[in-house]
Amino acid sequence: MSVRDERELQGEIPLAAVAPDSPTLGDPKSVEKAVRMLLEAKRPFIAAGEGVHWADASSELQELAELLNVPVHSRRIARGAVPEDHPLAVRAGYRARFWTDCDVIAIIGLHLGGLEGLGLPPVWPAKAKRIIIHESAEDAWQPLPVALKIIGNAKMVLRQMIDCAKSIIKERPKRTEWLEWLDKCQREHAEWQSEALAEYVDHKPVHAVKLAQDIVDFLDDSATIVYDAFCGTSFLTDRVKAKFSGQILDTGTWGGVGHGVGMGIGAQLARPGKQVLVLMGDGGIGVGGMDIETASRYKLPVVYVICNNSTWLAGSYMAFFKNQVYPWDMLPDIRYDKMFEPVGCHGENVTDPKDIIPALKRAFNSGKTSVVNVLMDSRVFNPWLGSWGMTIVAKLSADVTKCPEDWQDFLM
Repeated sequence: MSVRDERELQGEIPLAAVAPDSPTLGDPKSVEKAVRMLLEAKRPFIAAGEGVHWADASSELQELAELLNVPVHSRRIARGAVPEDHPLAVRAGYRARFWTDCDVIAIIGLHLGGLEGLGLPPVWPAKAKRIIIHESAEDAWQPLPVALKIIGNAKMVLRQMIDCAKSIIKERPKRTEWLEWLDKCQREHAEWQSEALAEYVDHKPVHAVKLAQDIVDFLDDSATIVYDAFCGTSFLTDRVKAKFSGQILDTGTWGGVGHGVGMGIGAQLARPGKQVLVLMGDGGIGVGGMDIETASRYKLPVVYVICNNSTWLAGSYMAFFKNQVYPWDMLPDIRYDKMFEPVGCHGENVTDPKDIIPALKRAFNSGKTSVVNVLMDSRVFNPWLGSWGMTIVAKLSADVTKCPEDWQDFLM
């Protein structure tokens, strides 16, 4: 390969040499209209996404939510922009139940991709008037009626909305009925979580709900969590209460597998000395696991927790492909901890639920890249498959026998 200019070998241009994008304000008339729509709504809602995180707009989002007394739900990397233990914070586990009758929803910096159901009902409220606030006109587009669209930087537009609201309102809206409904949803979801944990706390092999709760109980509020497990993530994400934007890292607008190894390395480099936990499935460790050696070589204390249920996409074979293709199970009970000990990693193997927290403690205290291999119950499937199955049943007039034969065992 010939190099015409030695500067081509220097890599990327330093950030200091590149002018940043100029953040833009929203149209003032549109901003005022958005504020009035939220003020006049009986059941308003705010959904925030990655644009809020990248604009560093967490404080503005929380200030606006508190000022207007509007429930707020943060997605993906923006989770925690309003801390999820805040009274106005809505979490995914009960979001669908809570927001069904929402009448106005402000969608701020959120790309409505596949994991958002493309923003379509019934995943999103069907009757709500939509306010779209996004820095990108392309990402702001969606295939549904929109009452108002504002193209602008999330931080700057939110500040405009705050200033506008302060000039209009004389007292904070009470929204008693709406917020009582939110409180009811929060309490009943917490009760359901407690009941689910009590049922599986001593379950062997380890149940995903027990692993999820122990991770949440163990980690510091400043920890970074990376999602890379199809089944395990669905249980962990419902129990984590993110405290700051950027605490939860996933693949973004679409799912992936094997990305967690590199993301854990990046998180530890960005937040040295802070806890970094990567929850991986055995599928992910098979796809991207060998770069755990890279983390060990650079002495990065990332803890990789492996949900070892010895199969791909737990539950999906029974749900979709039984009797059609060979199962895609792996060799049972692979010792991933032993695989990575020769490259300098600390290893833990967990078969009993009571050993989860002690294993996590030893892993983080080791100061090394660690692999915690947890043998999981392979019969536990991602709850998404269950909700998807119930949708099928509902569309078929609740008659399971109308479903394809290979789905009937799963749905029953």
